[in-house]
Amino acid sequence: MTGAINRAARTRRPRRLAEVDWPRTIRANLRHYQEAYKTVIPATLHGHGRRCQAIETS
Repeated sequence: MTGAINRAARTRRPRRLAEVDWPRTIRANLRHYQEAYKTVIPATLHGHGRRCQAIETS
C-alpha cells in the first residue's frame, strides 16, 4: 500500500494519474497548444507527492 497524497509536496514526475495536478500542468504547458487537435500536449507533468513511500504490513 502507498501513503496518502501530500498536496503541499510538488513533483515533476507523478507516478499515477491521480497524483497529477491538472490545472498546474495545463498552465505550464500552454505554449504546447496544438491548433490541429485543439488540445494541449503536456511536455512536463506537475503533480503532488506522497506523504510516505510505503506502509509496511505485518
